[in-house]
Amino acid sequence: MVVPGQLHSVVHPDILTNGYLLISDITGKIVVQQLFLTDLSSIQISQFEAGVYFATIYSGNEIIYTGKFVKQ
Repeated sequence: MVVPGQLHSVVHPDILTNGYLLISDITGKIVVQQLFLTDLSSIQISQFEAGVYFATIYSGNEIIYTGKFVKQ
C-alpha cells in the first residue's frame, strides 16, 4: 500500500505481482506507467517535483488500490 502523507524519495507499495502502476500529478499528467511481473517493492520518487500525486494499481483490468501521497 502507498502510505499517505509527505514523502521525500521512495514509495513502498505492498502489492501483488503481475500488475500495472499508474502515478499522476494533481493536473492529471501521468508521471509513471509501470508494468511489473514480479514484486514491486519500491518506487523512486526523488525526481518528482514537490506536490500531490495519485497512485492507481491494477491487477488485470481490476483496480486494486487507489490513493494519494504528497512529495515534499
